[in-house]
Amino acid sequence: TGNTLKAALNIFKTLGAGDTPFAQPARIEEASVLLRMGKADQCIAALENLLSSPLPRYMRLLALSIQADAWVAKEDTHSDTLRKAINLCTEILDTPNLGLAWKFKALTQRAQFYERMNEQKKALDDYASILAHTPSGSSANKRRDWHWFYNAGFASIRLLGQLQDWDGALALAKKLAQLALDHARTQGFTRCYLETTAFLKEAIGLYEHLGFEHIDAPLGCTGHVDCEVRMLKSL
Repeated sequence: TGNTLKAALNIFKTLGAGDTPFAQPARIEEASVLLRMGKADQCIAALENLLSSPLPRYMRLLALSIQADAWVAKEDTHSDTLRKAINLCTEILDTPNLGLAWKFKALTQRAQFYERMNEQKKALDDYASILAHTPSGSSANKRRDWHWFYNAGFASIRLLGQLQDWDGALALAKKLAQLALDHARTQGFTRCYLETTAFLKEAIGLYEHLGFEHIDAPLGCTGHVDCEVRMLKSL
């Protein structure tokens, strides 16, 4: 609520006013709250001031990321503000030895900004950079990496559809589905169950191609009351 945000803002202002180890993180949080309150200009100014002095690596990346969102919040259909946001994401991506989590986050942000500028092919290039890193068992945070991976995949399918690249969209959908099934198998699952609706004929065709078979009754209660088609695949 508005009162909660105001209270949080006052706390972070107090913490950020001193010369303590908490000051810089508090100023970043203050800027984040300002953005949530719809005060993008104040957020940008606060972060510009903070970025003018040396910052620990993580805090610098976080400040750049928040500032990119703030520029978009000012006027998300204006090319100048979007370009500034894109440049901030590029600055993050140009950071030496950038970790995978920050790389995925910055690529996703930049791709979304490219989408708003109707530069779908550039957005697809950024999503493709994420999809080039299939999460592995050695990942430090597999759940996070799978989130970014599938987020990029679903966004790419949508964009390929907008560009009427149906073959590309279908090929990527098959790849994502097969990866999900392979991952489920490695986790010890022996069956995969899904529910859909007869209206989605193309989706059902894909599921059948992947080896799903129609079954008569639901397996448990998923709450999907409008999904009258049930399918099952042995792994």
